[in-house]
Amino acid sequence: IKKVVLSLRKDGIKKTAIKVKNKLKKNGIISSQQNDSILHTVKEEEKTIEDFINQDLRDIQPISTVIVNEGIKRLNFVTDSIEAHSLLGGVATALVIASEFANKYNLPLRIITRTTPVNPLDYENILTLMGIKIPNDISFYTDYDRDAGGNSTYKLEISDQDIFFATSWWSAKAIEKTTLRKRFFYIIQEVETFFYPHGDRHYLCSQVMKNPNIDFIVNSHYLFEYFAENEPNI
Repeated sequence: IKKVVLSLRKDGIKKTAIKVKNKLKKNGIISSQQNDSILHTVKEEEKTIEDFINQDLRDIQPISTVIVNEGIKRLNFVTDSIEAHSLLGGVATALVIASEFANKYNLPLRIITRTTPVNPLDYENILTLMGIKIPNDISFYTDYDRDAGGNSTYKLEISDQDIFFATSWWSAKAIEKTTLRKRFFYIIQEVETFFYPHGDRHYLCSQVMKNPNIDFIVNSHYLFEYFAENEPNI
């Protein structure tokens, strides 16, 4: 056990696993088939960890933008996807709030998705279902196909008049590095730190919840009472 621990510290998971399986094979404890199976499992685990880290970084990438001097005051709704499979309570609630806000103040609304293409019909369907008027001026943008560096073929035109609306802590992190305005909105519908063990995601999420430049919209009175006691910034 001591040798394994020392190897893990020195060589990492993959090399240690290979050493162990070679030792077991040499002593006749495992067969060649089992040996191949172990190596395959190690490679898959390594890939999973790498994908996990890359996805975290991708989620918080700022939106690739181009600045225009004479912009219009507009509400920018940022979410992962508005496809039917993504329209659970949280996304639907956020869409309703943003649309009602745009209607009340006669603001153009721009729907921005980051993980899937954006289809106007998906948006129209959810608003029709909820009996809500579709804003008069609405547009759509997606950078789901951005490259590893966060660059997209078609950049998002923004100005200091653009108001951003986050729907998750990771979209809030992306907006922090995108918006030209100091403040933006974020609808928070759970105690999002509860979803993660103490690690990178928990830390990044807690940073967002303590950001003094965010105007939080809290989903329920009970959730607001919790935040009032435990997250006074919200």
